[in-house]
Amino acid sequence: MENEMSFRKTQAITINQKDYRESSQILTFYTQDFGKIILLARGIKRPKHRSLSPADLFSYSEIIFLERLQSINLLTEITIKDNFLSLRSDLSKLTQIFYIIEFLNELTDFNEPNQPLFNLALETIRLISRASIPLAEIYIFSFEAQALKELGFMPNTFACGVCAKSFPQADHQARWVRPTKEVGNERIKFSFRDGYIICRSCDPTHQDELGSIEVSPGVMKLMSLLSRSDRVFSPNIDRLKISKTMRSELRNFINKYIIYITGNELNSPSGIVKCND
Repeated sequence: MENEMSFRKTQAITINQKDYRESSQILTFYTQDFGKIILLARGIKRPKHRSLSPADLFSYSEIIFLERLQSINLLTEITIKDNFLSLRSDLSKLTQIFYIIEFLNELTDFNEPNQPLFNLALETIRLISRASIPLAEIYIFSFEAQALKELGFMPNTFACGVCAKSFPQADHQARWVRPTKEVGNERIKFSFRDGYIICRSCDPTHQDELGSIEVSPGVMKLMSLLSRSDRVFSPNIDRLKISKTMRSELRNFINKYIIYITGNELNSPSGIVKCND
């Protein structure tokens, strides 16, 4: 029996919860050491449970759980480190945080550790909690670009995937990104199936039955800029300003790319747009 059960301890973000019977819940966590996991929290809804406190969505906790080979793992202890109370009364920011946990739910597999992604998600929640709404939207874009990169879905923004023709990349010091001649009004194609851009010369010869999208070079430059960082976020990210037109096009591109990857449309991005208009 001892070989079949063991206790594990880790940091975690609550990304889903479901009531189970009268006083228990089934909780999904994205953890620092184990990736996405599901735990049964017996009696967590009882008012005076000695070792379990309610685990609200997107709360940051330290958890201890019993790993069992024959049945669902059991949450035995939870210590809430940050419940992000200031976010819970701000509808715009709340919508953005729900998008982060929905992203983690939909794009990650169970029991696949990814500590950089955990750190990225936690730092994004912390930054949004004290950011202005326009800056919080940029943090969401940066989270998406870096998370896609961590998960192996980052699109090739450097060159045409057919002929290898290179495209100019975003300047790390760029402050403004507008759809001007300098950035490029000429549309290029991005193949969802292949994960790369296609120049106009190669477009007629490239067959993609599963679909593609036309984008401006500016969108590819933004994806490159937002995904490159030596730390969780570039120190210059708070100085980056993106025009409303480019924000809309970038949102449309990321939404459609995620639909292709997961087969599902995430609910939150439309809410982000509505709250920030």
